[in-house]
Amino acid sequence: MQMQLLSSPFTIFKLLILTLLLQVIPTLTLSPCKTTCGSIPINYPFGLEDGCGAPQFRHMLNCSTDLFFQTPSGSYKVQSIDYDKKTMVIYDPSMSTCSILQPHHDFQMTDVQSAIIPPSQDTVFVLLNCSIDSPVLNHYKYLCFNFAGHTCDELYGSCNAFRVFHLLTNSSPPCCFTSYSTVKFMSMNILDCTHYTKNLVGPVGLILIQKVCYVFAQVSLIQQGNVLLEA
Repeated sequence: MQMQLLSSPFTIFKLLILTLLLQVIPTLTLSPCKTTCGSIPINYPFGLEDGCGAPQFRHMLNCSTDLFFQTPSGSYKVQSIDYDKKTMVIYDPSMSTCSILQPHHDFQMTDVQSAIIPPSQDTVFVLLNCSIDSPVLNHYKYLCFNFAGHTCDELYGSCNAFRVFHLLTNSSPPCCFTSYSTVKFMSMNILDCTHYTKNLVGPVGLILIQKVCYVFAQVSLIQQGNVLLEA
């Protein structure tokens, strides 16, 4: 009878601890993943917090007042994410456009980003005002390709900001239409070109744009936070 009296307070103490733990655990494990940043939905495979999204896609996006894609060369504002087409369009503030020539700048991604979010095949990098000694005009000239019949003269003549190149020489300086792999492995210093832009072909010909499109790879079906999404 005495042993029952001695063990009773201990049993009550254990039950009290268990009750407290059960009240604390839901608070720690049920915090949901953020599903939007401004007007842009954040779905799998992306995630803004630790434990959300596919591991290899974490810490690529940052949400302050707007959504930004983070790379070694800077942060780029995300314009849109199309989860059906698996594309993300970003704004590159350091890219030269028809309105302004930007300072010398490289576009860089990490090895992981290059592998799982490579620039889409219709993204063409245009290297501007290249030296005649540029490697893409000599030993690596095969890296430049004909882009829908467009020429350097057309490019320099169609944009106010690029017309300055005509003033520096009697003829248009060389340019190069190339892919991301070129700027990935060779910096602008090595390429010996002063500026770059990106472009698409539209119904009226060459259209310079301030957006670049990325495609993300297929991923497996998994549970993340409170959202279950298919790849």
